[in-house]
Amino acid sequence: MKVTVASKAGFCNGVRRAVQTAEALAEKYGAIYVLGELVHNENVTEHLRSKGVICLKLDSVDSLKAGDVALIRAHGIPKQIEEELKARGVTLFDATCPVVKRNQQLVMQRAEQGDDVIIIGDKNHDEVIGLQSYAGDRVTVVDSESLPQIGSKNTSIVFQTTVLSQKFKKIQDFVKNFQKNNKNLVEIFNTICYTTEAMQNEARSLASTSSAVLVLGSRTSANTLRLFEVAKRQNPRTFFAESADEVRMQISKIKDFESVSIVAGASTPPWLIREVTKLMSDTQTQETEVIKEATLQEQPATTPATEPTEPTASTEPTTMDELMSATPHGGYTEYKPGKRVKGTVISVGADGIVINIGGKNDGFIDKSEASLDGEYNPADYKLGDELQVIILSSKSGQVQCSKKQVDKIIREDEEAEKALNSGEFSLKMTEVVKGGLRGKLGRYTIFVPASQIRMGYVSNLEEYKDKTLRLVLMPPKEKAAPEGENGEGEAPQEEKPQKKSRYLFASHRLLLEKEKKEREDTFWNSIHVNDIITGKVKRFTSFGAFVSVKGFDCLAHISELSWNKITDPSTVLTIGESYDFVVLKLDRETGRISLGYKQLQPKPYEVAKEKYPVGTIIKGRVERIFSYGA
Repeated sequence: MKVTVASKAGFCNGVRRAVQTAEALAEKYGAIYVLGELVHNENVTEHLRSKGVICLKLDSVDSLKAGDVALIRAHGIPKQIEEELKARGVTLFDATCPVVKRNQQLVMQRAEQGDDVIIIGDKNHDEVIGLQSYAGDRVTVVDSESLPQIGSKNTSIVFQTTVLSQKFKKIQDFVKNFQKNNKNLVEIFNTICYTTEAMQNEARSLASTSSAVLVLGSRTSANTLRLFEVAKRQNPRTFFAESADEVRMQISKIKDFESVSIVAGASTPPWLIREVTKLMSDTQTQETEVIKEATLQEQPATTPATEPTEPTASTEPTTMDELMSATPHGGYTEYKPGKRVKGTVISVGADGIVINIGGKNDGFIDKSEASLDGEYNPADYKLGDELQVIILSSKSGQVQCSKKQVDKIIREDEEAEKALNSGEFSLKMTEVVKGGLRGKLGRYTIFVPASQIRMGYVSNLEEYKDKTLRLVLMPPKEKAAPEGENGEGEAPQEEKPQKKSRYLFASHRLLLEKEKKEREDTFWNSIHVNDIITGKVKRFTSFGAFVSVKGFDCLAHISELSWNKITDPSTVLTIGESYDFVVLKLDRETGRISLGYKQLQPKPYEVAKEKYPVGTIIKGRVERIFSYGA
């Protein structure tokens, strides 16, 4: 069986933040209350109860007194209850999901402007109940299967964050038709959470490519129920489970499928996903192949937080490899070649180093894999030293590891940082991808968009594969200034290089443009009217000759080439030859430079004076006769 865990399975950022805040506050104050279920998952509620987080129903908030510490749930609470508790002296912290909080402010603002507000969603859902309170008596809730009844006033339509995106399109089409025949303004706001939509899209994709789908989460969670609905439409072999025990009850229906995808709602805890993944592997007579593409987040142990909006950072697993290594179920540490792990030195010998890397097997670093320079001295390593290694292989109960490869990566990363911080660096472009070129610089992936390869259009990217380009990091795109409480944006910040993520955008064009400007500045600062300069004739036109001077095109007009009247510049100049010219005019703004050639040549009457001095007897043929002479 191949088991694929959705990359977005489990806690979303809002839920993770809420759980971390609850744990941190409970540790700081000993015990706290949460107003309603923090998230819709009984597993999480029970976990938090064990930490000292007491779930209090909203109809019981009257029992709270001044000094009690309470936390607003992720779905938010009615505005009136929040104001009442603050007035009573209850110490109140807010774990409302930022997306829900944004929607509350939107609804309140539109209602204050006089709009009728329509909420598309479940009127009994915690989020919708809270939203209604911010719109007062101007609000109507319509279930996602119905069309709204729009009156004669301006109307704003918002959505519960977990509504399916297809419902938004349905309402959007309805509003467009309504506006054709009505004058009042109807605005529709897509307030569906982008994380929810991404989860649904991934569930739909996995359901279409897997033999079966297992959806994990609570049946009280709208988010999880939507995932089940999406997957079930795509694949009838879709199963739902709230716990590992429920999975065990259904395992006979699942275990013989060739491929199974696991998706989980935003409130599903990572420990449940881990346990189910382990359970499914244990049911197989042969090793289950688990696709390591998930970023399952373990619930971290937090330290006391002074501000609930900034809970203590965690060292949580970020990949499936780390997740499976962190599982509390013994004996499931995976020794995958290429995996980077930490180990503790437990013995040092002449042949190499033995380290504890977790699980039932120890790691062994052969002396040839101990250092970059190939020198191995056992005295350099002490018992208890922590080393980072890369797993090479796992055979005969011993895991072969390399410290040298990690040292090489660290050195490459240091060199990459040095190169990036220097401002300009060189990099070989190893890949042609959609829209540009890509290369690796240490741990960084550098992408050069096609428009940044050179000045001008690049028609064939393949020409640049395996070529080395001089590059600079591109500045970040300018973002709108955040609005303050008074609605006025802050002054824009000074442009800074892009933050160093693992994927960076770079440009060769910016360097070329900078160097071109420097050359232009140098050129324009060094040239003046009446200067005599040398230029190479590049091409002819009917009105003159274009001359290259230090790489810049200048024009020698046909009237400035000869003292005699000419109609063809080639009678005076030759393409490819260099001549001396005099600078006649300069215009920096237009980039135009006018040159003269005839000014450096003898004038006709000066030639005649030398050829025919006074007193010379010459012969001539009469051409024309006038009253005043011939």
